[in-house]
Amino acid sequence: MEVSARRGRPGNPHGPVDDAGRTRIGKNLRRLRSERGLTQTALAGDAFSAAYVSTIEAGKRVPSRKALAYFADRLRVGPEELWSEEAATWHLELAQELSSKGSDKKARELLEKTLSILEQTRQLRPRALAVAHRELGKLEAGQGDLVSAARHLRASVEILQRSEAPAIQLTESYMLLGDVLARQRKTAEAMKAYRAGCSAIVEEV
Repeated sequence: MEVSARRGRPGNPHGPVDDAGRTRIGKNLRRLRSERGLTQTALAGDAFSAAYVSTIEAGKRVPSRKALAYFADRLRVGPEELWSEEAATWHLELAQELSSKGSDKKARELLEKTLSILEQTRQLRPRALAVAHRELGKLEAGQGDLVSAARHLRASVEILQRSEAPAIQLTESYMLLGDVLARQRKTAEAMKAYRAGCSAIVEEV
């Protein structure tokens, strides 16, 4: 039983969500449920309440990670069908967890799928796209594909620069890029990336 669902605490792990985000999730959930001829009670099953489903569809709350995965499974779709900025964040965090546990293949598949959807969904914030590129760059570097790693990390840097992201994020991507370039023995380019990463932090301070 999902206690937070019953007691009115969604347990959302993604931080503050704006009205547009809640509305988008609710509309997607209601559309998919209706297309499959399911009532709110049927979708809720034994894990949630019909009232919980109703509040999500009305755009009044955001489902937890567990709820998002549960509803997607009952609707026989991937979580991306309930797409939102919150789902994008969830996918990226899951990919990071998979990678940390050594499941690089599964992490890469999830990141590539997430990246593809993010590139097609302009309503999502670009920072999520930058994180997807960064995490793919880290995976590719770990597998020894330095060319692909550099490509993803450069994309991450460019997106973060355009989106005025926090300096720490930009610095991380620059430093990772510098490491990859150094491994490619592109010393001058690596030093340039390292300096840019340091400058980003200094300028914010």
